[in-house]
Amino acid sequence: MTLGQKALDGLNGFLIQLETGKPIKATEVRRVDTPDGPMHIRRETTLGGDKMQKELEDKFLEKWPTWFAGLHDGDPRETCLAFGFECSDGWNDLLWRLCEDIEKLGPGEDFRVEQVKEKFGGLRFYTSGTNTEVFNRITEAENESYKTCEFCGSKEDVTSTGSWVTTRCKSCREKKNA
Repeated sequence: MTLGQKALDGLNGFLIQLETGKPIKATEVRRVDTPDGPMHIRRETTLGGDKMQKELEDKFLEKWPTWFAGLHDGDPRETCLAFGFECSDGWNDLLWRLCEDIEKLGPGEDFRVEQVKEKFGGLRFYTSGTNTEVFNRITEAENESYKTCEFCGSKEDVTSTGSWVTTRCKSCREKKNA
């Protein structure tokens, strides 16, 4: 074991790098115990940008524990939920309505959410053990995400722009460019 690995053994949290005039960059480091021993997950992120607040994610886990099993503490070789929701807070209401609708459709005992993220400016909600009705409802929510600001949830003047495509309202675009 190297000194770096030893130092990481008890570490969970963010290593933050500040650069004047640039967004706050961070490396999230999380220890996950696996059958093969501890594993350290590193994920580059911009604070306040591309990750939903843990408090919001935890509400999903409380309401639908079997669907979101592995959220934050799962083995990343088995579920991408180990990384949390990889989208911003603005889609929280959209995701909550989606889960409530899935619950009404009766997805079955094998239903699991495997990953929640933003990709190419749109929501991706990957599942297993689904049926056609649930799949269709997920598709509707993914389409709605292109009309909903990922950062504040607004449906006013929303576009998908940038070299890294994000879906933002005019106000959030102006904040980003300020």
